[in-house]
Amino acid sequence: MKQVNAKSNVLHNCQNGKFLSDFLKYNMALDRIQKNLDAYLEEKRMQFPRFYFLSNDELLQILANAADIKSVEKHLNKCFENICGLLLIESGGNIPDIGGMISGEREEVEFPRIKVGRPGQGVELWMNQIESSMQSILVRKIKEAHINYYDAKVSRKEWVLGHIGQAIATVA
Repeated sequence: MKQVNAKSNVLHNCQNGKFLSDFLKYNMALDRIQKNLDAYLEEKRMQFPRFYFLSNDELLQILANAADIKSVEKHLNKCFENICGLLLIESGGNIPDIGGMISGEREEVEFPRIKVGRPGQGVELWMNQIESSMQSILVRKIKEAHINYYDAKVSRKEWVLGHIGQAIATVA
């Protein structure tokens, strides 16, 4: 750039392939970097398939901020339908634990605490834990709602108000 700046004549700087070999070399290096980056992102997507719903830029933001749950939380609604947030529990460390999920309707559902930020623990590991916790807690909540649906002692209004929306929609 200093050479081009010193003599800003395009014809002079483009003669005899002066910079062509450098540009070709740098372009090949960039292609290699892009290929390695794509392979890395594909590996992360294979470890947590819901990452396929995210663009490369969004996935890079998540991976770069894996220890910052708030940064990852912004992308949850793209990975999980109608989940807009997580219930965070202070753990005494820098990173809070995850204790549940918050729906788009602001309904909170607790599940067993998930520890985040252990050494060597990637974001895909605790995202998989969130997914399995979501599934197991929803199965339990739907079973409870189903049992209570046929309980003669409980009115329909009490039944609806006593369970989470997903369970009510499924059982009804």
